[in-house]
Amino acid sequence: MLRLSVEVIAKLAEKVRELAKIYPWDPFDSVDYYPPKGDEEEDVARYFFFMVAVDHRTHLPESPWEGEVNGRRLRGSDLLYRLGAIKYSEDRDFFSPERMATLTLAEVRKWLTHGGRMKEPLGLKLRYELLRDAGEKIRALYGGEVLRLVGGVKELMNAYGKGLLSSLKAFLAYNDPIEKKSFLLIKFLERRGILRIRDPENLQVPIDNHLVRLSLRTGMVEPCNNFPSNREVSWEEDVAIRSLIRRAFKKLAELSGIEPTYLDDIVWNVSRKCCRWRNANCDNCDFLGLKECPFKEVCRGYLDEGLRGLKEHRFFNTWYY
Repeated sequence: MLRLSVEVIAKLAEKVRELAKIYPWDPFDSVDYYPPKGDEEEDVARYFFFMVAVDHRTHLPESPWEGEVNGRRLRGSDLLYRLGAIKYSEDRDFFSPERMATLTLAEVRKWLTHGGRMKEPLGLKLRYELLRDAGEKIRALYGGEVLRLVGGVKELMNAYGKGLLSSLKAFLAYNDPIEKKSFLLIKFLERRGILRIRDPENLQVPIDNHLVRLSLRTGMVEPCNNFPSNREVSWEEDVAIRSLIRRAFKKLAELSGIEPTYLDDIVWNVSRKCCRWRNANCDNCDFLGLKECPFKEVCRGYLDEGLRGLKEHRFFNTWYY
């Protein structure tokens, strides 16, 4: 179905190294989206743990989840974290395991529709169930303290396959075989200084639909004739596709010398801003003021209309990403 192109990945690695010199790495402390700098580590860890638990597809491609909050039009994950930050500033105990374990569907609906001022995100009831599950298990397994799970120095995976990654899989929200949410959570907590990883060689880029699309269009992975562009796939096919694409981004991290959780900042934002689902804006996208896609000189899709039109597979009935 797919195969890696080390040649393309090596060329992209050169571009990534150049971008890394000027890239403004996000500390994830903007009060518009996250807890402010200086807050108690347990409060910050709780916020990220529960927010990432519901940070998966908010809408179908044809019907965006969007709304206006304090005069700003937001959509998707930007809107999700804006609503999270507002809730945190008004009632940070909302993100306590005790509250999460006893949440009602009505409370989640009120929160994620901004008090009824916008439509629900995709799969509202599922998000409620993921939050309840996470709250109940943090109380049962970690005495209600998120830092006991994700704080301090942690090993991702030891010689016996145990570690933070396997501990996170106890939670329904984090049981993706490709571990998108787990590595996104690790990225946030590392950047906030709450978590340090003892075995960084086991870090991976969090793989979601945006990175699948970018890898296809750039040529990092080469699709066979039967690749299901914009077509439904099974659970097994989704895992197989994202597994190979995770390998491709791991190779990009190795060749560029950029740690996977930092590489994610660059490639995820390139995909969202330049390589959009409806069409690739190669010559007209604002990325670090460049006004064009920073990968276009080495991107196979820039010169190949067929590749440029590829879309990721469709696998919507999931909470993995």
